[in-house]
Amino acid sequence: MRRDNIPPGYISPKEIQAAQRYFKVGSNVTVHTYKAQGIDSMGHTGEMHRGMIVEHYKRFALVRLPSGALDSVLWPDLVLQMRQRKRKNPGSDPRK
Repeated sequence: MRRDNIPPGYISPKEIQAAQRYFKVGSNVTVHTYKAQGIDSMGHTGEMHRGMIVEHYKRFALVRLPSGALDSVLWPDLVLQMRQRKRKNPGSDPRK
């Protein structure tokens, strides 16, 4: 795919592989979850939780939430988190 034909927001397989290397078991991530909503959420869709990656799989990562519940996060969602972290701290790249 040529660079001028790439749609905005496109996530390449290289970026997914980079996320799989970046996020290791034990890494803290932010999860937008529907499974662990509080009773008082009153129909709102999803809540944001911080969790720890417990397992790596080919298409997703398994995350343990503070409540003890397990939730899955797709790798493209974690790629978007990586992009936000880089945008937030453009000068602090630990790999250099």
